[in-house]
Amino acid sequence: MAQLQRLVNAPGITVSVMEGSGGAISVQHSYGSLGKVLRDAGFRFPALIDAIPEGGEQELSAELLPDLDADVIFDTFRGDRGETPADADERMQEALPDYCAQLWACRNEQYFRLPRDEAYAISYQSLSSITTMLVALMNSQTLLTRDQ
Repeated sequence: MAQLQRLVNAPGITVSVMEGSGGAISVQHSYGSLGKVLRDAGFRFPALIDAIPEGGEQELSAELLPDLDADVIFDTFRGDRGETPADADERMQEALPDYCAQLWACRNEQYFRLPRDEAYAISYQSLSSITTMLVALMNSQTLLTRDQ
């Protein structure tokens, strides 16, 4: 965690974690290990996600997608079922066919699809894996923010 906080200006970056689910957008206050690491590191979330009670989740209509936009967005796919990032994209396309055009993060190539088995599991190993993934993703390029 210390390395992530040292390398990335977490308080200056908004993040969302979402996934397409049966034609809707599914969001949680904190999405497993990924949400825990993001919140503990100090990243900011959109007000709509912060308003969800801790431990809670909501299925939202695609009309609310602009309210979920952030500097960086994470989505997940089920590697344990043989899925790939394309499956996560397909679920979002079901919710809103032009979803990527609606999201600043996606238009700026800051929409990342992660394996759900790592992102959602709560274990010391998954916390460590997610922290390493975040350091690599957010340190591998110059992240843009919507405020720039």
